[in-house]
Amino acid sequence: EAGWPSAAFELGEAIEKGALPAGGLEPFLLFQQAAAAGHGPAALRLGQLYLGGGPLPRDEARAAMWLALAAEARQTEASLTLGRLYYDKNPAAAAKWLEQARNQEAGYLLGELYLKEKRFIEAVAAFTFAADQGSPEASLALGLLNLDNEFGRRPNPREALRRFKIAAQAGLPNGAYHLAHMYIAGQATPKDSLTGAFWLHRAADRGHEEARAEYDKLTLNFTPGQKKRLERMIEDGFAPAAGTPADQRP
Repeated sequence: EAGWPSAAFELGEAIEKGALPAGGLEPFLLFQQAAAAGHGPAALRLGQLYLGGGPLPRDEARAAMWLALAAEARQTEASLTLGRLYYDKNPAAAAKWLEQARNQEAGYLLGELYLKEKRFIEAVAAFTFAADQGSPEASLALGLLNLDNEFGRRPNPREALRRFKIAAQAGLPNGAYHLAHMYIAGQATPKDSLTGAFWLHRAADRGHEEARAEYDKLTLNFTPGQKKRLERMIEDGFAPAAGTPADQRP
């Protein structure tokens, strides 16, 4: 009642979470009071509510207004949400907000946005930022780009192998699938059909249908000894380190 925006926000949040009785108060009106006074978290919550995250009807124009206010108050989640909101309809605006967000997800989305526009240098930079922040999806994207010479760069299979390993070890089925191909073809590593089969199996276990079909085809002519070694690798849950190929080990 004295006009403290933080008090209005915390009261609205407590009522919304059921920690306090409403007493006739509407959380979104409390958030609006706080947001109008420049309270960033309140503006963020109000924007989320207008995007369908609560009792309010979806209103993208009002959501964008409050989210922009939150972004100006350094609410990273607001910048990221605006980037997602404009992603398909206004790529330039999306890029602006994603660049401002500067977090792992924003970096990955920005890389995908630049990739669609064939702005490959910017895409690599955005994916590298996201990968350095721990995004396995960005590592997968970098792996694919390092095998692609469409944008005038010399392919770098060794870097692609490294990036696919990161993505595969993080549980991405496409990462495991592409890593398997590197071992099977002997790109930047000795040919190793057993390790390739291991990663195909890992991808198939995570729902990759092409990997399942390729695994069945690859292992069809394995010797009993190869099949036994592969079963042990799958049971142990890891492939041998690089060096002598697994299918040449005793």
